[in-house]
Amino acid sequence: MTPDITVKGGSAKQRSLLFEAAHYYLERLLPDNYQEITLLIRLKKNHGEHKGVKGSCVWEDDRDDPSEFEIILDSSMCTKALLRYLAHECVHCKQYFTQEMCDTKHVEIVRWKGVKIDMRKVDYYDHPWEIDAYGREEGLYQHFVKKFKYTNKQWNTDRDYK
Repeated sequence: MTPDITVKGGSAKQRSLLFEAAHYYLERLLPDNYQEITLLIRLKKNHGEHKGVKGSCVWEDDRDDPSEFEIILDSSMCTKALLRYLAHECVHCKQYFTQEMCDTKHVEIVRWKGVKIDMRKVDYYDHPWEIDAYGREEGLYQHFVKKFKYTNKQWNTDRDYK
């Protein structure tokens, strides 16, 4: 059994690469049960441009133990950025799936490993779930390009990563 991953929007190249990367990232993050996840990756041009957001992850099912997720990424990003943002958002999938992170009835309150955190009182980069996601995205990305021999691809060596 493999996870149900669908990629919509963007170019054929983007869809293929993101599909491959999502499988790899989730398998590394959840080696024992990643196949239980249903993931829709949606590529949207200029996603979140007005808020400066390049990607987002939400769970789609109404269960307390979510397994259906949607990741939205800005399709106008370069390939390297897309793959890194996907890694970041896959970490959030893992956090929700393992219930390290749980939404509460209040939009501003998140439960992280059992502790309620008011997002209004903590800087974005100090949110523990973001520290985890930012901390893991580069390693996931580097392992992916090495394993699939993408190290010398132009999109990987481009210094204009944003």
